[in-house]
Amino acid sequence: MFVLGSDITIGQFKKVNPHEVKITKSVQEYVDKAIIKLPATGRLKRAGEVITESTDTAKQFAEGDFVKIDLGYNGKLVNEFTGFVSKINFATPIEVECEGYSYLLRKKQYAVKVFKDVKLIEVLKYLIVGTPIRLDKNHVSDLMVTKFLVEKQTGTELLEQLKKMFNNLIHFYFKNEVLCAELFPVVAFPNSAFYKLGWNVVKDDSLKLKEPKNENITITYKHTAVDGTKMEGKNTLKKIVTRGSSSGDGEQKEVKSGIKDTETLTKLAASDVSKTSYRGYEGKIKAFLQPYCETAWRASITDEKYPERSGIYLVESIEVTYGMAGARRTVGIGIKL
Repeated sequence: MFVLGSDITIGQFKKVNPHEVKITKSVQEYVDKAIIKLPATGRLKRAGEVITESTDTAKQFAEGDFVKIDLGYNGKLVNEFTGFVSKINFATPIEVECEGYSYLLRKKQYAVKVFKDVKLIEVLKYLIVGTPIRLDKNHVSDLMVTKFLVEKQTGTELLEQLKKMFNNLIHFYFKNEVLCAELFPVVAFPNSAFYKLGWNVVKDDSLKLKEPKNENITITYKHTAVDGTKMEGKNTLKKIVTRGSSSGDGEQKEVKSGIKDTETLTKLAASDVSKTSYRGYEGKIKAFLQPYCETAWRASITDEKYPERSGIYLVESIEVTYGMAGARRTVGIGIKL
């Protein structure tokens, strides 16, 4: 028998009993989110004894309060979310909106500073100064930044600026307080979750085959300096997999870039080719709360009915729901590893 349990901390209050909890995370989004629904009125306890009459629940919390959500079965709880209160909706039931560690960057504003010809990790080190956020060097792509202007923006605005610089091929995502920054495709962590369709998976009908129109493609990233010097990075994939593909030179694509490092331009071209020509299954599977699984993990999927869907995939997103009706974990499937 499986008995659901939770251990939720909001600010100074521990063992908060929710109506419902919803948690969403993705390697494509640096904002981890959680919504905790609570009764509009409640009673405070100390050492198991009620110490107040009914009180207005919403007034007990404030924006910026630390939040920690542990969920599980039979007393074996696992951390699902760590972050901060970002908003309180005075509804019935009360909704406490929470944001992961990106909240700290959203609230941090930076003095004017110019970075020239530095590694991406040096810019990120500057952004996290004064916060508990850490970097995972194994999950930060080795890229050069030609010029980056910090002009009193917030940390999240600067992350958006960096995404545009790398043509939206870079994924910033958090693992609690750890910030990762990787070009597509994201490097999977060694952790794995095992799913057998029809056994420990509740629903899998959104798992669909994704096929590119053409895998015969060449992408070139080019930079022209002020003095007219030109440099480029190129990547080609010649593999025709669809009936409508031609066998000539294939698709040619050029992208102008503000980055003047040839190695970085080549990495961007390779990332773009990989993203454009990706072939495999994508979609979501809905499972129980266990097995525990996180973003950027490996999902090992076994499908006896359709063996071609079996394989090891990158976990691209996670959605956890918890409440009176039970608990479910929806796993977003990414590239096949």
